[in-house]
Amino acid sequence: MPMNKELGKPSEVFNEDKVKKILIDTIQNMRGIVLTKSDNEQIAMAVQFLLKFLGPKHRMDYHPAALHSIRVAIKCVTYYKIYDKEMIMAALLHDVVEDSKVSIDEVRKKFGYNVAYLVDGLTKYKFAEEDVSKMVKEATSLIKLILFAQKDIRIILIKFMDRIDNIETIRATPNIQKIVKTKETFDIYIPIADALNMWKVKMYLENLAFKIQYGEFAHLVYEEFYNFKSEKFKGTNSEAYIKGNIIKKIARELKKRKIKIMNFKYREKSLYGIHKKMQKVATSIDLIYDLFGIKVIVDREIECYQALEAIQKIFPTFIRVKDYIKNPKNNGYKSIHLDIQDPKLKIWIELQIKTDEMEAYNEYGPAAHPLYKGWEFHSYQFQDIGKVYEILENVLKSRRLNPEILDINVLTPAGDKITLPYGSTVLDLAYRIHSDIGYHCKQAKINRAEILGELIVSPEEILHDGDRIEIIVDPETHPAIDWLLHVRTHDAFKSIKNWLYHYYNSEEIGNALSRSIADLEKKGRNSPIYSVVKSIYKDIYPADLKKIKKDPVKTKLPLTAMYKVVVPKTGEEIVDFKLALCCSPLQGEPIVGIRSKDGMVIHKENCVTAGAKAIPIRWATDHNAKKWKTKIYFSLEQKTDRRKAQKKLEKILKIALSGYEGYYENLEIQFSSGDEHKTSSGYIFIDVNTSRVTRKIKEAFLDDKSISGVLPNCW
Repeated sequence: MPMNKELGKPSEVFNEDKVKKILIDTIQNMRGIVLTKSDNEQIAMAVQFLLKFLGPKHRMDYHPAALHSIRVAIKCVTYYKIYDKEMIMAALLHDVVEDSKVSIDEVRKKFGYNVAYLVDGLTKYKFAEEDVSKMVKEATSLIKLILFAQKDIRIILIKFMDRIDNIETIRATPNIQKIVKTKETFDIYIPIADALNMWKVKMYLENLAFKIQYGEFAHLVYEEFYNFKSEKFKGTNSEAYIKGNIIKKIARELKKRKIKIMNFKYREKSLYGIHKKMQKVATSIDLIYDLFGIKVIVDREIECYQALEAIQKIFPTFIRVKDYIKNPKNNGYKSIHLDIQDPKLKIWIELQIKTDEMEAYNEYGPAAHPLYKGWEFHSYQFQDIGKVYEILENVLKSRRLNPEILDINVLTPAGDKITLPYGSTVLDLAYRIHSDIGYHCKQAKINRAEILGELIVSPEEILHDGDRIEIIVDPETHPAIDWLLHVRTHDAFKSIKNWLYHYYNSEEIGNALSRSIADLEKKGRNSPIYSVVKSIYKDIYPADLKKIKKDPVKTKLPLTAMYKVVVPKTGEEIVDFKLALCCSPLQGEPIVGIRSKDGMVIHKENCVTAGAKAIPIRWATDHNAKKWKTKIYFSLEQKTDRRKAQKKLEKILKIALSGYEGYYENLEIQFSSGDEHKTSSGYIFIDVNTSRVTRKIKEAFLDDKSISGVLPNCW
């Protein structure tokens, strides 16, 4: 999810007017609208507020803290494809309360209740105590986020863009932080995206985190998929083949039957998806049936079934027909699936047949409603989507925290059996019997097999399999806020929450719950909801992570304290420079510079806004000082004499590296296929300390028509 190419031209990084213009132009260009004077002023005011309080601060990668917030706001506009002023303002301000002395009350007074509510939901709970562990802080903040999102799902929509930007820019952070953030992404945010049917967010996060956490292994998966495609499609582009043969044939048949075609979409299975499937079924890549896919998008639901009938006629070899329209998945996903076999190449292709409305919901989840209908975004439409227990239950099942026990059976005084989820309490049983019994539940009498006699227990008591329970009610007893922590079933949670909303607002409920969690932790007790979240975080945060510094650098460190740049041609060292907002270069990346009256502005080498005035520059300190051996796979257009191939490759490599002044050594060519005299593929081995070398070699190889494929093992 890269930044928009039109974000700006080389100039000052944090000129306030410049930032406002970039953001407002992006909104208007992406959404095709003209902002009202009022909206323009309010968004500009949010930018001003952000720069005032976070402008002087830096993140752990030494980039300005405000830059992250601006990128998150732009991602909300470009990804969700809806214009929502409050969501944009909250995205701009989402770190202001957490990372400065600004209070939620100040945000509320300046920007209104709705924006403040979103910011509060995105702000981690602040503990007064110094000795609270990192795990408790993170677990508590996640619970707070999900509880706040019960009322306004936009909190989670913004959080996804925040997480994507953090993972996209994680390269410069310490390794331990990379491990923590990618594991947290896999264990928490990806399951939440799946639970909300946000396929695009889920897939993008999976691939980002997979490449970061398993870089070398991800390359091997990529290489295997690349070689599989080369073998099956015999040098033809896979997308071009499927569009020209399969899609063309389907389109012809559907038009003949007068089925209205809205669109066709081609897709390939993601790297992480391939890895997961190979792990799950312990199979080789050629036995995965959905490596390639086509989305057949029609106008009406009835046409999905008509299209299915037509496709089965022209592709008689098909398997695994699944109707998710009549039987939607738990997250609301709808489509008809089947796998067809191409009669010519004998490859399997997964077809998904759906309407364009189904496709919008399958890709964007709760953000699709205003997108598809063209309505203004109203948060009340989604207040039931962020169902905390359904989301956490998905996370629980995906991790199999208690694979041996997922349900318990308890008995009423009359001997009736009631099945509840493992970890349920007296309150869950009370609400399962009747909501009025739940609302007035004071205590319970329990007969438990391993204990002689009758127990009198509180409503928070966790039930055991086989317990016989009698609920004691009292008309003077009413739900307390911390009851939300002591129920395991969604129905009980929803009933308690609805009752509490008559007497408290979301901030009061969220803050009270955070304090209750901290108290429970100190007493060594757990609640069902906290147990689930804690079980996730205990593997993410080892004990020594309590000391990791998360907050941005408190004082504005001059960039010269971090690094400086050099003009290779003259040897000139430059310390007065700024990082361009449009591409946000990181230390160690290939860069160019543009001189301005305020000093040098640094861009990534491939930045589209740099222009002809950019001059070659490099970092004075080699961020990638650690050396490693890399290999570059190549395949020749046809079998070639080994000696001729050797000379040809040496010539290409010499040209590719002739102007390169950085480090590389131990360059070696190895052929991997063919007979004793002829070859068609092989590897270039080389010691490097930056991916720039492999990129130069790849570009040179791609320019040569005798080389049909190149694959560097860098990301």
